[in-house]
Amino acid sequence: MINIFTQNYQCKVPQSVNIDEILQSNPIKVSQYKNNHQRIKDNLAYLMSILYFSEVKNGKFNFHNLSSKVLKSVIRNYKEYLDYLEDMHILQKDNHYIKSRKSIGYKLTTSSDKVCNYYIYDTKMIKSITSSIKASQVASIASKHTFMTKYFDKIELDFVSFKQHYEQESDVEKLKRLDYIRTKFTNKDFNFTSDKAGRFYSIITMMPKETRKFLIANGMPLIEIDIKTSVPFFTLPLFNVSNWTIETCQIVEKFNPLIIQKVDSPRKDSLIYGSLNEEYTLIFKNQSTMNHIMWFKNGHRDDIFSYSSLITDNEKDLYGEFANLFTEKNLSKSTITRHDAKKKLLQIYNSPAHFKNKYKEVLLERFPTITAHIDWINTGFTKTKRMKRGHFDMKCPFSNIGFSLESCFVIENVMKTMSERHPEIPIFTVHDSFLVNSIHKSMLTDVIQNTEIKNTSFKPIMK
Repeated sequence: MINIFTQNYQCKVPQSVNIDEILQSNPIKVSQYKNNHQRIKDNLAYLMSILYFSEVKNGKFNFHNLSSKVLKSVIRNYKEYLDYLEDMHILQKDNHYIKSRKSIGYKLTTSSDKVCNYYIYDTKMIKSITSSIKASQVASIASKHTFMTKYFDKIELDFVSFKQHYEQESDVEKLKRLDYIRTKFTNKDFNFTSDKAGRFYSIITMMPKETRKFLIANGMPLIEIDIKTSVPFFTLPLFNVSNWTIETCQIVEKFNPLIIQKVDSPRKDSLIYGSLNEEYTLIFKNQSTMNHIMWFKNGHRDDIFSYSSLITDNEKDLYGEFANLFTEKNLSKSTITRHDAKKKLLQIYNSPAHFKNKYKEVLLERFPTITAHIDWINTGFTKTKRMKRGHFDMKCPFSNIGFSLESCFVIENVMKTMSERHPEIPIFTVHDSFLVNSIHKSMLTDVIQNTEIKNTSFKPIMK
């Protein structure tokens, strides 16, 4: 006997919303499907589900922009349904619209802490939803990433093991995120995006690390392989400006035009300039910073070599070294772990130049030139939190430049090489880590360890 209910699209609807009762008390007037009661209910559930998933992904209190192109491909008269949900106080809109720049945002007003499944069985609607998902995937990620997205046809979730993990969780927000992930895999709804730094985002990057062990490709579990000390590793090229290529200069200029400019650009006399190459000039606020960055006076160049060795030497450990150093300096009442030291160093990397604390003082004492470089690259970055509307502030340049260098290595070098050499092997990435079947680990490791990070002789260490 054929199960006619196997083909479906799973929606999430707040438990507090009873679609039948609302429609009984307040009938909706629509221009399409006005005599098809089930389709009307499906349309309402679909719209609420989209808002629910947007909430889980982007934040409970944020307004979310909906793609009119995607909605219209599923529900031609979608605006009538949105207006109805607003009239029923189920959703709220921000009424903030700027032509070609900002569409109206929506959010659920009802509690979505508890949701229930709603299944759409209409084959025509499912086909429209599936087509819209594929269309949005193509629209949201450049075609140059198809060598990564093609493998998502082979990925699955071990629903049995995932369900066991899911049932052990009690935190409401984590449960919502896990439910979101499970539904996305159920519907095969995988969205792909990339950011300004070139980082690739997918459903896998949204998964908590402990749940990625439930992923399967080609019927076999995936294992995760990380690059050791990835943030310090990918930012190593920034500490030797004499080796910056035009490509590196373009990346730096993209994230902080206050420290680099084209040779033929107008200059401000109050600043100090250091010639770099035929196209770019570096900008400094004072001579002391320029000395640190350009001339390496007073033997400070040695601390760059020492810092690099802690990252590139397989026998050494940057975070472990600083855990011991911070503990020796009595910076905490308890022993500082490697994890603690990692958090403190990343905080320094991601903070404005004027940021000061006792951990940064130790970094300055141990690696004065490294600290000077980080502060110089973060010139103009003043606040770690979002500034008020109308005020300008750069996102942390040091981190974003590092992310850009990382994405060049991971995506353009490793992932593309694997796709060309071994197109049959499904491989996925979570920024600085890779997921692959264990039988293919050696092939991946070989590609990674034989790929040098540009403009250096450094090679990554896997863990």
